[in-house]
Amino acid sequence: MSISTRKIIHYSIKIENNKTGDVVDATKLQECFRAIMKLKNQKRVYDNPLLNRFHLLFSYTEKNEYAWGYFKSAKYNHRPDLIDKENLSERSNPKRMTEGEGEKTHFAMGVKNNEILLLLEIKRDGVQVNTFQTYLAPYLKRINQNYTFNIGLSVTGDFNEKLKELERVSSVEIYTPYIQVSDSFGSKIPIDQGDIQEEAVVTFKAQRAKSLKKTAKSVYNIFSNTKRDEVSRVRVYGKTSSQSTILLDTNRLKDHDTIKVELDDNGQVMTQSILPAIKQLVEEIL
Repeated sequence: MSISTRKIIHYSIKIENNKTGDVVDATKLQECFRAIMKLKNQKRVYDNPLLNRFHLLFSYTEKNEYAWGYFKSAKYNHRPDLIDKENLSERSNPKRMTEGEGEKTHFAMGVKNNEILLLLEIKRDGVQVNTFQTYLAPYLKRINQNYTFNIGLSVTGDFNEKLKELERVSSVEIYTPYIQVSDSFGSKIPIDQGDIQEEAVVTFKAQRAKSLKKTAKSVYNIFSNTKRDEVSRVRVYGKTSSQSTILLDTNRLKDHDTIKVELDDNGQVMTQSILPAIKQLVEEIL
């Protein structure tokens, strides 16, 4: 057994109705995973013949708002000869063309306020976030044909500089103590302090093909120059020029983690060493 490190990337996922633009209950993602796990292993396989690679969800567990598991992947139609490091002797590779070296990709998720925090192990030959989305999309469509995933990469750094990199801002969320809402509406909204969360969320959404970059900049300036009892958090969803979804969040101090893991005798990450660590990270961030 040896020790290595793995990079864990943070993603934010929302499920949206592309017909109405509404955000959908995030637990629909858990429904997708449950539906997949009811299938036999062979029925879970997603094959990408262009890359000669297949993937399947192999393990999945959920408890309340948290879930964790791993995918298995392999590249087939690839059978080069083997060469020995010690004496450079070569021999034919005994595997079949339909076989490939199995790779695991571990993940953990947490659901809160109709948003999913996804922490995904990054491996070149594993499941990338676009494959994660492609794999799950058909199961989401079975729930509702209009449902779609909006997956954003959490990025960190200077907020205003990152904002400049966005071609379009689609939404801005302002977190403010609920007392601000109570003061604004007075007795029109009965607020029971024991039943609500401490913060209220005000969301601005851009019209189609429009952008809220100026709004986002102004809101962030308010956040930077006021006490946290007025604006406690700002979140911005936007698109880059390559149409990648980006999340800017004043509460996210980093966009990835690097964790130590144990490797087995074959150089593979031991699931029992990585999954508890990723799950703990989700709980800490969420």
